[in-house]
Amino acid sequence: MNERSLTSDAGTFKAPSELTPTQRAARRRIEEHWDEEIDDSSDLQWPLVLWQNFVRPLVAYAGSVGAIATRQAKPYLALALLLYLTLGVGRNLMLYTMDQALSPLCRIPGASFLNLPFCPSAKQLNLSGPAEFDKLMDAQSAFNEVLVTTAGGYSLPMEMKRSESSIRDLKHVVEYSNLPSRNELVFEFSGFVETARQASQDLSKFNSRIGRAVDHILSTNHWTLQTIADVAERDAQKGAVSRWASKNLDILAPFKPVRLNRDVLLDQYLRHTSIVEEEILRLINEAQALLHLLDNLDNRLDIIASIATRDGIRVEDNREELFAMLWTKLGGNRSTAAKLEKQMKLLKDVQSYKRLAWAHVSGTIVKLQAISDNLEDLRERVGMPEVVGADRIPLEVHIQNIALGIERLETQRQSSRQIEAESYQRVLDKAESGDRLIEAREL
Repeated sequence: MNERSLTSDAGTFKAPSELTPTQRAARRRIEEHWDEEIDDSSDLQWPLVLWQNFVRPLVAYAGSVGAIATRQAKPYLALALLLYLTLGVGRNLMLYTMDQALSPLCRIPGASFLNLPFCPSAKQLNLSGPAEFDKLMDAQSAFNEVLVTTAGGYSLPMEMKRSESSIRDLKHVVEYSNLPSRNELVFEFSGFVETARQASQDLSKFNSRIGRAVDHILSTNHWTLQTIADVAERDAQKGAVSRWASKNLDILAPFKPVRLNRDVLLDQYLRHTSIVEEEILRLINEAQALLHLLDNLDNRLDIIASIATRDGIRVEDNREELFAMLWTKLGGNRSTAAKLEKQMKLLKDVQSYKRLAWAHVSGTIVKLQAISDNLEDLRERVGMPEVVGADRIPLEVHIQNIALGIERLETQRQSSRQIEAESYQRVLDKAESGDRLIEAREL
């Protein structure tokens, strides 16, 4: 049995030469399958081996080092954070107003529900209308007509002052007359003279105020022109990389005031229209107060006419002759013929000067109100939705429009100053020749 076992080929593979072709093919398939299993097993195990033996220990070590460093640097980090906050808040307080300095708080989530007064409203954030500097310059050009009207009225306050002196003379004649109501007339004449004096002063101030307003508007135009020119220059000098860096790598960006959803051009446009509109509203208020004084002169003249009629002096319908008739009736014609003629002319001119002043001021109010309405319309157009597909106007066009507007306004302002100087020179020439326009002599 042992011999058989030792010599038997049971349980052994046959030599390759003894296998049939079918058996050899099956054997090759089995060997290939074993090789594939070995390769797949090695592919699945090497990332796990790399993670367990290299990456995880390295990450754990780096984390422990970072934790130790953070604990040790905690006081220095707190100090750096404090300095950062102090620098950001202090910079805002020095460079901006209180509302602008506090506006970074508006970036905190939920701040919009608190309705904080220094946070811009949703209406402000949606302003996206056009900055129409060409139409703004056209609206400002209406000041040329205002300057032309004012240039013709520079001598009017002095003429009114001259008439005031003649009324003052007439008041003294009435005071020493035999009229039954002379006390009432003297009282009304005193009020008339005081009102006329105030009206002539306010008219002179109003004419000067128009000139100052135009100078302020010209200064605003130069400021706007410089602002837009600076924007154009920065855009030309700054490349794409520097623009990205200034926008995304600014460490103090969280402390910068919240800007409205508008560009610099639109911000300057709104500031410009606001300044011009404020100047116009001031002029309108002053003109309305001056009209009130001129109307008061009419009321006092009515009272004087009624008192004179009651005392037997017939005024009829021509109130411009009232003062001249009073002068003649009360014996003012006892002076020389030249003096009488001059005095009668001055008394007759009182109403004409008042009428000219009223027309000048009321016409100026109409022109200023038209400019104000145009500016208000331009400001409302800024709040309109931006037109889709509308071409953006180049900065060079805005600069050209503003420069042309400045040139037109400066030309008219210079012409107005020349006319004003000529009017004053004529007054000085008359004074030197003995025909003084301002006279406050008491009889």
